Amino acid sequence: MKKYYLVLLLLSNIALANCLKFSIYQAEQALTSLASQIQTWDKIYQEQGTSQIPDEVYDQLVDRYQQWQVCFPQLQNNVKTRLSASVNKVMHPVAHTGVKKLVDPLSI
Repeated sequence: MKKYYLVLLLLSNIALANCLKFSIYQAEQALTSLASQIQTWDKIYQEQGTSQIPDEVYDQLVDRYQQWQVCFPQLQNNVKTRLSASVNKVMHPVAHTGVKKLVDPLSI
């Protein structure tokens, strides 16, 4: 599994750098592949409560997917992320308002 996600991450970096040079077919393949992988990780996370990859890598790949959608708006097929796809929502006893993730360590 680790090998697969590392290859996907490397290909994603290459593709992102050249997203405007992708043919529609290549872009569709990349978007579909990444969307499928994100949905698989989401399902495992929701059903088993375990994460297959580190959260920061997951967040980067979701961001990359969204960036690709900007490059190829004609291919948009919205993928729901962990938080938005949650079916069994449970209210936390204490509301956490104003808590936002930092983009990178330099944002501290």
